Amino acid sequence: MKNLVTKLDLLANKLFEVLARLLYKISPPKKNKITPPKQARIKKERAKNLIQGIVERKKKTVTAFNQVSANIISNTKLKVNELKQIDFKNRDYKKDLEGVFVIAVKPLQLFTSWFNSLKTSTIAFGAIGISLTIFAIINIYVATKNIEEKDIGPREIASIEDLDAATGTSSPDETSEKNEAPDKSSDSNSDERKAYYKIDKKTFGLSDLYIPIYNERSGSARTVIFDIQIEASNQYIKHYFDSNEIFLRNKLTTTIEPIATEFLLSIEGKEVIKNKIKEEINNTLKELKIKGSIKRVHIHGIIAS
Repeated sequence: MKNLVTKLDLLANKLFEVLARLLYKISPPKKNKITPPKQARIKKERAKNLIQGIVERKKKTVTAFNQVSANIISNTKLKVNELKQIDFKNRDYKKDLEGVFVIAVKPLQLFTSWFNSLKTSTIAFGAIGISLTIFAIINIYVATKNIEEKDIGPREIASIEDLDAATGTSSPDETSEKNEAPDKSSDSNSDERKAYYKIDKKTFGLSDLYIPIYNERSGSARTVIFDIQIEASNQYIKHYFDSNEIFLRNKLTTTIEPIATEFLLSIEGKEVIKNKIKEEINNTLKELKIKGSIKRVHIHGIIAS
């Protein structure tokens, strides 16, 4: 009998579970979902609370600043009123001087007691050291004053030879020439060497240099293309114009005046052109404050454009 009851109980429990599942599937419980309008309302409330917090903090800082400024103003007013109440005409300045004297006497007493406690040898060495220090300071001041008063003038730009002599370096050509050990017994050989020595390192060229000319027959202005070689007095001029070739071209093209065609083709005309180029480059060197000059100008070719 008991077994039958337990079986019926289990069966009833299973039936209740099946019915509960069916009911859950048919009508599931509603979830408390937040609708979009509600979400927007929550975001607005959060932003509002955040803005209110910022505004309150700003108000607190402003009030604190106003309180501090008001305290400063009130304190300054009190000080000004106190100063106004002081009668400077009838004030007893002797008492003020006595107070200052009392304040100043204490460190003087300490210094005198300390000085009296020193030994005679210590005082002597200290006096010698102080005098030597003062003497050194005076010498330094006089030396710097002399340096400032010297008129050194503008410093000239060093050439490549000066740079090699200062640094102790030399180019491969120089080392090979030193190793060869030329014979300096003959003065003529040394003079010839000075004439052509390092001439390739001092010479630079300009190709396709446009020079204006004037045709007398047609009355029109044209240009002639020159290929020239320029010999400088030092290597720095060559290096400078190699790096600033466009500047040199513009300078020569804009400053040289047109020359008659027939005169240009003559020997005198070529000499005039060479002298004009030499003069313009030398004037440019003076304007740039570059040491040296242009020695010679050689024309390698002329092409009519």
